[in-house]
Amino acid sequence: MKIAVFLLLTLTFTPSSVSQVASEDEALLSTQARSDAQRDAENYNANPWEAAGFLAPIVSVSFNVGLYLLAPDAMSSIYCSPLGCLGCLSAIPVAVLGYSNTRKVSPPTERLMGKSAEYVLMYMETYTQAVKHKRLKRATRGCVVGSLIQGVVGVAVIYHLLSEWEPAFW
Repeated sequence: MKIAVFLLLTLTFTPSSVSQVASEDEALLSTQARSDAQRDAENYNANPWEAAGFLAPIVSVSFNVGLYLLAPDAMSSIYCSPLGCLGCLSAIPVAVLGYSNTRKVSPPTERLMGKSAEYVLMYMETYTQAVKHKRLKRATRGCVVGSLIQGVVGVAVIYHLLSEWEPAFW
């Protein structure tokens, strides 16, 4: 009778304690994988994305001005509305921002050697998300700075041209 009660109690309480220990191990593993991935993502070099974002508005304006100078009649129909002008000028920066968020992320493989499948899955998910966020943030900052500089230079050029302009009817 004592053996039967002992077996009944052992079988009743053992699975929950085993699953509780397993869930604690999984939580610890998940936390470790996430913290490792965040730390490695902070070391990711996003400077090329910021440079691409900075150059995107400048290239876009230069490209559109070049097209206008080559074919002013064809380009005048595109620029006849502010929306058309905005669409032409924002195409390259939008492409850079989109590409920064969709380009494949390659986590450092040396950090994943000898780790469990759960750790690798959690690490890759967290690392990919953090790197894409960092890329997008830096590319956006580059686009904003490039647009501001392009705007200041554009206003300065227009001001300079208008200050030297003398109307024919004066």
